[in-house]
Amino acid sequence: DEDVLDTWFSAGLLPLSALGWTGDSNKATPARYPLQVMETGYDILFFWVARMAMLANYFTKQAPFENIFLHAMIRDAQGRKMSKSLGNVIDPLHVIEGVDLETLKSNIKNSNLPAKEIEKSIKNLDEEYPSGIAACGTDALRFALIAYTQQNRQINLDISTVVQTSHFCNKLWNLFKFGFGRFEKDGYVKGDLMSLRTVDPTKLSLVNRFILSRMADTITKVQDGFASYRLHDAADAVRRFIIEDVCDVYVEFSKATLNNGETDSQEKNATLDILHACMDVSLRLAHPFMPFVTEELWHHLRYRVQSSSATKALMIASYPDANDFKLLKDDQVEDHFDVVLSIIHASRSL
Repeated sequence: DEDVLDTWFSAGLLPLSALGWTGDSNKATPARYPLQVMETGYDILFFWVARMAMLANYFTKQAPFENIFLHAMIRDAQGRKMSKSLGNVIDPLHVIEGVDLETLKSNIKNSNLPAKEIEKSIKNLDEEYPSGIAACGTDALRFALIAYTQQNRQINLDISTVVQTSHFCNKLWNLFKFGFGRFEKDGYVKGDLMSLRTVDPTKLSLVNRFILSRMADTITKVQDGFASYRLHDAADAVRRFIIEDVCDVYVEFSKATLNNGETDSQEKNATLDILHACMDVSLRLAHPFMPFVTEELWHHLRYRVQSSSATKALMIASYPDANDFKLLKDDQVEDHFDVVLSIIHASRSL
């Protein structure tokens, strides 16, 4: 049949056919061709990617993509290939929504595996998931897999790592719970991220200058991570900023400032502005990794704090640009504040 192509060869035309290409040599190549990045697995590098390169180049005299990003293969926690006969196949929906051990066993028993394989699989489930799989949510699974990409060729997926990532989502949610409570208590209803780009750091307290410097550094690291396709570096920079810099340090120091009745209004307003900026920038930075919880929190933030931006969704909001925040980076301030933190940690250990 002249209208039928082998599966891999028809898929090899995808960079063109997906853009409406009909094969007519008299018509121009689609405007959005070639692609900037092709993301795929190394196991089909020859079966698919090579065919796309050869076919598309043959018809257009131009390579179909500029870069190829190869993701790692997902295996179980012991590094074994997922197999129904081993009972170690992880259903993403089970990780997202949670599942008990009996349901996992029931799925195996109702499969078409031989009796001996079913017995082996059930034994493996008892060892791997004695309490079932806790509900982790889509964002936690997504972020955990991205963090795992530092394991170049394969990901040894441990569900406990995804559970820990769900705790990070909870940490982010609790940060906003604290922020919203402070904004309501102090009557803070209007914030503008743009004003941070022109702020004079010398007029701010040490802790405020510290967190702005860490923010600028994080934005640079995330931007560099994306540019070099080191997504795990970008994800780790976001996680460290939110947990270690904002939650563990800035929030605790801001409580002392905001709860002190003798704090002057200028310092108090600066602290609220910067707390709002930390929350806003954290959501923008984390959105590519955790789109659902960040979008939800962003709308709550926009509802409580007015903004000069008319953007109606986080997914179409501008991403933080390192060039806009580079003047806030101050290594000397960070060194000085590290001394303060060292003194606090030393005093607590006495």
